[in-house]
Amino acid sequence: EPRGAGAGDIFDHQFLALPSQRFAKAGTYKLTLEQYMRQNQLPGIMAVGVRVAKVRGK
Repeated sequence: EPRGAGAGDIFDHQFLALPSQRFAKAGTYKLTLEQYMRQNQLPGIMAVGVRVAKVRGK
């Protein structure tokens, strides 16, 4: 059964990928995503995104 928010056959999945990652100071950082599956194109994957959020109370 699909998980995440969705409509029809389109679903949005969100998960915390790097929970202990901290940036030492404000600035511009570069993030690189790579997929290591055996297939060059992954069926059903339309897009991938990254969200960086400030941790509250720390």
